[in-house]
Order: sequence, then C-alpha cells, then structure tokens
Amino acid sequence: MTTMQKITPMSFRKAKRAGPRGLPLVGSLFQMRKDPLKFFTGISREYGDVVPVKIGFETIYLINHPDHLKRIFQDNRDNYVRSKYYAQLSPIIGDGLFTLEGKAWRRQRKAAQPAVSGPNLVNMTGVMVKVVREMIGRLRDYEKNDTPLEISKEAFHFKLTIVMRSLFNADLDRETFEKVLTALTVILKEIEKRVWEMFSPPLWLPSRRIRKLQAAINTMGQIIDGIVENRLDSKVFHNDLLDMLIRAEKIYGWDQTSLRSIRDQVISIAIAGHETGAVALCWLTYELSKNPAIAGKIRQEADAVFGDKDPDFNSFQKLKYTHQVFKEILRLYPPLWTVSRQTVSADVLGQHKLPKGAIVMLSPYVMHRNPRFWNNPEVFDPDRFLPKQEAKRHKHAYFPFGGGPHLCLGNRFGTLEGVMSLAMLCQKFDFEVCPGQKLEPVPMTTLRPSGRMFIKVRKGDETRRRLAA
Repeated sequence: MTTMQKITPMSFRKAKRAGPRGLPLVGSLFQMRKDPLKFFTGISREYGDVVPVKIGFETIYLINHPDHLKRIFQDNRDNYVRSKYYAQLSPIIGDGLFTLEGKAWRRQRKAAQPAVSGPNLVNMTGVMVKVVREMIGRLRDYEKNDTPLEISKEAFHFKLTIVMRSLFNADLDRETFEKVLTALTVILKEIEKRVWEMFSPPLWLPSRRIRKLQAAINTMGQIIDGIVENRLDSKVFHNDLLDMLIRAEKIYGWDQTSLRSIRDQVISIAIAGHETGAVALCWLTYELSKNPAIAGKIRQEADAVFGDKDPDFNSFQKLKYTHQVFKEILRLYPPLWTVSRQTVSADVLGQHKLPKGAIVMLSPYVMHRNPRFWNNPEVFDPDRFLPKQEAKRHKHAYFPFGGGPHLCLGNRFGTLEGVMSLAMLCQKFDFEVCPGQKLEPVPMTTLRPSGRMFIKVRKGDETRRRLAA
C-alpha cells in the first residue's frame, strides 16, 4: 500500500464512516476512559489504517499503518507538528522540550543534543555502571533476607539517580527522592486526565485536585531551582547537560526568565529520562520472572562480554542479545504509549483526507500489538529482533521513542543505560514477581504498572532450578 492513492468522493464518504459511532455530544469518550488501551487496540483491528474517533467535540484520527507513519514522521514531516494538547501542558511542566514547537524547541534541542551524544555519551558509561553497582549492593540484602522488594519504587530511585548524576552531576537524598516521586506521579496523572477531558479545570480554581497539582508543581520547581542555583554559584565546570543549558541561556542573553527556562528544560528531561527507564525496568523484571531462560541467556552473554570486570561502552556494543530483550520490552510496554500530531495543511493518508488542523494519534502500544505487522504480538519474544527478522519488518512498525523531528532526545542515552543495567542485574540475580498481584499496564502519560509491584530477588539461575524441580 502506498501513502498517496487516487481518491474518489465515494471513498471519502466511506472513510468518514470508518470508525466507532459513539454517543451524541460525548462521542466515544466514555468507552475510551473505561479502558483506553483496550479501546484503541480494538478499534485499530476493527476499522483499519485510519480511524476517526470522536472524543467530545474533537475528532482524532488513530493511525494504524507503518506507511502512514512514514509519511507523518519522514516524507511530509513538516506538515505534522505537535498537537495543541502539548501546549496545554506548559502551565504544568513548563516550556521544555516536551511541550515546545518551532524556533524555541529547535533552540533547546540544539543546546541539549551534545550532552547525550558522542563522547559525552561514552563518558557517562562509568557513572551508569557505578549506580548499577550500588543497586546490586541493595538487592543483595533483599536476596539474603528473602524479603520482597518494591521494584516499582526501587526502579524509579535507580533511574532518577542515573539521570541526575549523568546529566546534572547531582544527587538526591532519599527524602528528596520521595518528594520527587510523589510530585511526578501527581503531575503525570494530571497530564493524562487533561489530554482526554472535554473540559479541564483551570489552574486558578481552588479545588482539591488543583491544590494537589500546584503543590506537586511547586515541589518540583523548588528542587530543580536548588540544583540550578548551586551550579550557578559553583566555579566548577562539569561539561554536562546542565552546564550546556546554562551556557546556551548566557549566549542568548541572561535575563529574568533564564532560571525559569532552565528549570522547565530540566523538568522535561528528568521526566522523560527517568520515568520511561523506570517503567521499562519494572516490566523487564515482570517478564523475566516468567521467562527465566531468557534471563539465563542474558547472564551468559554478560559473563562472556565483561565477566568480573566493569562493563564499558565497548561492552554495550557487544551485548547483542541483551539489546534484543530491551527492544522487545519497549515493544510490549512502550513507556510513552501514545503521541499526537496536528496537520499544518490538509493531507491524504491512504483513502483518508485529513483536513487542516486535524489531530492524528500515533500509538506505539497499539501498533506494536497489531497482528498484521507482528506475529503473536502478545508473546514476549526477543528473537523477533534478530537482524534477519528486523530486515523483514517495516521500519516504521516499531517506534518506542517516537519519530520525525521530535524523536526522543534521550533515545541513545536510554538504550545505553537500559541495556547495561539489564546485563549487570541479570548477571547477578533472577527475579520472581510475588504472587497475588494483579499487574496490568496503566495508561498514564507512561505505561506504569497498576499498583505497587513486589518481587523476590534470587541468586542467578535459582529461579530456573526451582521451576525445574
């Protein structure tokens, strides 16, 4: 199928009916709210490549074919900018890379890019390894005492430590971390609510919900401001992301808005950098607990690549199978389960004409579980990312980090620390999810597990021996 086809009036009339009818006024809002993942996955399989969905007074178009993603991300990318929903988030998380568009976005992207690429990325490996070693030390206590570990909390602390040390040369004590985790949870839940609400309460409304949100925003702002102000007072140059953001502000002219600008950028990067990695680690322990043989193969590869030595960037490049496992977890549980774009001018996708200003929804979760493009899509199978399998697959059927100009800035950073930490942890331990938990992905801004996730930490290969017995 090509992305541009001859369109007839009849095909347009047919396209307008190619979606759920919904209810008067609210459309499919209530169906979507009940179970967003099930709703969007279901209509993608029932209605096809482009599904118009009425949500309140808005019609969004769910895109379900890699050819169309290629047009949006690549061939006609200038026509697809971030949707208006991102601008609505600015009062909550500020004007950072996650919300900006156009010239302001390009300026911030240019300032931040060097910090997470090239030599800087290579140099971060040592910081990442040290943080993983610290986590291994904590996990040994749980393994020796045979006590449950709340991995949903440990993973967030672990990933936030990596982000703060690697990018901002900063450490958070446990009390501050708890404040950050609580604040981010409130903020992310609020973001998801506002995306799908017909009417969101203004931030000046003195309701309990808004007071809770404002407290979370203030907490994040105070913590980040403290980190930035300490750096401004320091005479030490670290050549990390924070230094680069400060330098960029000074080049453009430091004024009364500069501190706020840096804060907004740090918050966006901290959310994207640690939240997505922590969610991925939670789901990795979940899947590896059900697939100890896969954990064993990771262990064997780690022993062969770096053994008793600390891994380095060259080690990362040799961890082929571990990389496959990491890719597969991002397929099943893409941290950012949906993104949206908006057309600058009218366009055609297949037999569907999109008007100017149309909102298109691109869901990695939905696409990655589409049986038209993935065999047995619900099965956790790292072998689907063998080179020969990847070569057969449409390039745009897999997009856990988004695509186009707004491809996630930290995709290489996230992959590096994700693969390295996975190899090091599996080299030492097996993981068993404690029984009695109902764990399902919850579509906030990211795909967090439902509720708190508890695991048992075992010595490497112990789980497989126990299952064999």
